[in-house]
Amino acid sequence: MGNLKWDITAKELRRLFEPIGEIEDVYMPRDKGFGFVTFDRKSDGEAAIRELHRTQYQGKALIVEFAQPRRF
Repeated sequence: MGNLKWDITAKELRRLFEPIGEIEDVYMPRDKGFGFVTFDRKSDGEAAIRELHRTQYQGKALIVEFAQPRRF
């Protein structure tokens, strides 16, 4: 997900996504404004997109979508 405040922690992100499903991993690159949440089931990831994409969190509209491989 993106459009996060730069000071958000992995713990805060986990709390935000835990109600949706079982989380396998949370990764937050430091001071980047984005992060990754890996769910145990793809259907939980789809639910996260439906429920949280474009919702307000800490004054910012979240961008929640499946990660895309980088294209060089």
